[in-house]
Amino acid sequence: MNRHDDDIRIMEKVKQIVKDKLPGFASRYFNDNRDKKVPRTLYGYALDLTSFFEYLESVCKPISEMTLDDLNCVTSQTIEDYIPFQRKMIRLLRTP
Repeated sequence: MNRHDDDIRIMEKVKQIVKDKLPGFASRYFNDNRDKKVPRTLYGYALDLTSFFEYLESVCKPISEMTLDDLNCVTSQTIEDYIPFQRKMIRLLRTP
């Protein structure tokens, strides 16, 4: 598989993640950066944001109901509380 085909495959994954796992407003970011960032970077961002929004869903409301205004409630404490959540998720993913 050549680099171009690989990039297309990765961008399809990004589109699917954005569609299925992120709030609707997130698609604008990915659309705006499609030609500015390499596909692997966007894929990494999509995975990171998925984890963060899953955390927000556990403390806030369903991802499908989140709006951009809901991010106004994110504080430094929210981020600090998210870090152990993310570490736990990483450990779970690495466990066979």
